[in-house]
Amino acid sequence: MLLTIGLIGLMIVLLLNLLANFYLNQPAAMVFSEAWNASWLPSYIVWLVMCIIGIAIKLSKR
Repeated sequence: MLLTIGLIGLMIVLLLNLLANFYLNQPAAMVFSEAWNASWLPSYIVWLVMCIIGIAIKLSKR
């Protein structure tokens, strides 16, 4: 369950980042810029951690 939520959240953040970069022309959406690190990187880290925890839970139930 947590893996599914993490993957969905990661996809939403990725889509929002692409939308902000290509359609809204937000300077903070440029990947690996200082503004991107401040605004987008924490979201990617949170969702990746949720995915890793979900994988660990799934593997421990085997």
